Amino acid sequence: MPLEFIQANIQHGKAQSAFLCKRIIECQIKIALIQEPWVYHGKVRGLGRAGGTVYYCPSAEEPRACILVKGAKGVFPMPGLCTRDLAVIKLAIGKGNTKREVAICSAYFPRNTESPPRELSDLIRYCEGIGLPLLVGCDSNSHHTMWGDKEVKPRGRMLLEFLTLSGMQIANRGSVPTYFTPERQSVIDLTLCSTELLSQVVSWRVSLEVSLSDHRHIFFGLDESTQLIENGYRNPRATQWDLYLEDLKGRLIGIPSRYESEADVEVVLNRLNSDIVESFEANCPLKQRTSSSKTPWWNSHVESHRRKVRKLFNKAKRTKNPNHWEDYKSAQREYKKVIRDSIRDTWRASCEDIIQLPSAARLSKVLTKDPGAKLGAVSLPDGGFTSSAGETLQHLLSVHFPGSAGTAMRSAYRLTGLGHWIGEEQTTGHATIWNKATEHCPVLLMLQDSVEPTICPSPKLGIQIPSRDDWDNTNNTICQNGIIWFTDGSKIGDKAGAGVYGKTTRTKLSFALGSYASVFQAEIYAILACGMEILKTAPKRRTIQICTDSQAALMAIESSKVKSRLVLDCKKILNDLASCNRVILTWVPGHSGVPGNEEADRLARLGSIGYPIGPEPILGVPYSMGVSTMKELLNKEFEKSWQEAPGLNFHKMLIKRERS
Repeated sequence: MPLEFIQANIQHGKAQSAFLCKRIIECQIKIALIQEPWVYHGKVRGLGRAGGTVYYCPSAEEPRACILVKGAKGVFPMPGLCTRDLAVIKLAIGKGNTKREVAICSAYFPRNTESPPRELSDLIRYCEGIGLPLLVGCDSNSHHTMWGDKEVKPRGRMLLEFLTLSGMQIANRGSVPTYFTPERQSVIDLTLCSTELLSQVVSWRVSLEVSLSDHRHIFFGLDESTQLIENGYRNPRATQWDLYLEDLKGRLIGIPSRYESEADVEVVLNRLNSDIVESFEANCPLKQRTSSSKTPWWNSHVESHRRKVRKLFNKAKRTKNPNHWEDYKSAQREYKKVIRDSIRDTWRASCEDIIQLPSAARLSKVLTKDPGAKLGAVSLPDGGFTSSAGETLQHLLSVHFPGSAGTAMRSAYRLTGLGHWIGEEQTTGHATIWNKATEHCPVLLMLQDSVEPTICPSPKLGIQIPSRDDWDNTNNTICQNGIIWFTDGSKIGDKAGAGVYGKTTRTKLSFALGSYASVFQAEIYAILACGMEILKTAPKRRTIQICTDSQAALMAIESSKVKSRLVLDCKKILNDLASCNRVILTWVPGHSGVPGNEEADRLARLGSIGYPIGPEPILGVPYSMGVSTMKELLNKEFEKSWQEAPGLNFHKMLIKRERS
């Protein structure tokens, strides 16, 4: 079956749009090239009844050209080449070795401009430059005997000269008028195409049916070798599962059962995934969607008016009597009114019949959806255009986020900390950005205090956060018969320390944690060290109270999701301690005169001015430090590029960049 087209100028009419949709449904048209569509509030309206997607210039307030495509998945919008009078898409047609792309264009040539418009000349040159065949359906508003008109006018001469020089061919056949009024019958609606498409345009004809417009509908097709790539679907219920299992078993032969590395696992997973998909597709046939759409507003009353208008039109055309033409025009106006009334009444009746919520939800979804909001081709700095969706996305990314490496750095940093980074020997993508960052910031290669997100049940202990007023009387907060400990973390300058004080045992511990530990890490390590110190005495069935002035540390210990290796180790120690004892973690207000907390704070400060034993980082670099280091690197690169940018001296004096 040829790929069926319809070409129509509907002169901004609502009734004309409705009648065109009826013809599209009845004749199983796949692509409609439309000029002067009905526009309301800046958008093309009235074509949704036919189904499919409408493409036109998204920035035009009153577009005069659009394209309707039904059931195709190989459509690539080209808004960079679209204007108010030009709608362009790229369409994938054919299958297998015959698959190729064709540019489809709907164009309107205004009477008060040159013929053809400059935009069409640019489109033809662009298609020639990339070897893309072009098909154009247009209202040329130009007269010449070369395409079947009865007279030759200057605009027609200009257009014919342009077509001759550009190599575009005229696909019109015969001399049946495409524009019909009482005063004039002429051929001004043209179908143009590249030379390689001329032999494939078949069955070009002008419809004799009344279109409610002065322009008649034009039908044509592309031959059988040009098959539209349609949206298909697979129904899992129709799958031959027995054959699927046999096919899959055959494909899985030879898959190894042991693996040497994670890379081997990835290879096997990819093969397994492809085998499952291919087996399913081989045993679940792909089906094409068939349109069951009808025209609910078309009834016997509308049909009677259609026959009446058709009869009066033929009579007026035959007699050329002005009175007969007036009768035809009057009947046509009544015909349009009947169509509008029928559409409105049918729509209201359909809405009134909706009584269930799912039906109303589907209707709301359809009404709020904007099918025209699709990403297409965009212009490149060299004057060309992107040729695929992937190229468009890549260009938009580079334009709107020039040189933005923050996300790539953070991804590589996170994978490095978890031991999953495999880009050491790569020279593309994230690896390039990461290698450059580590050259300037060696801290990014240091051991991180991070683990894969782990679900770790909260320790079997109690956590208390009393108010500051409760600490005015320590009898309300301190266990009288328990073993009491105080912990604290501190950071002076760039050095951190942790302190542990045993009130009951009179134990005093101080730890130097170096220059990479954060205050939060120091607080967690103090609790960890306290727990390890208590375990040395192997207490059993005792009440142990550990007091800290860090609510952040308490919340991290209480959380069931852990991302820090230090927090995970601390929770394990506390769980061991709580297995034979009653353990209570209590918040104490810092620097409030609580004796035990003041002593732990003194010990932590003592550790922060000491020197750590062993290579740094002692506790692993916190993730926040790595992120801040990467931000500082990006800020320096931005400052450098900003200062080295040519010109902009006035802006450089006025604009003060805020550090992010």
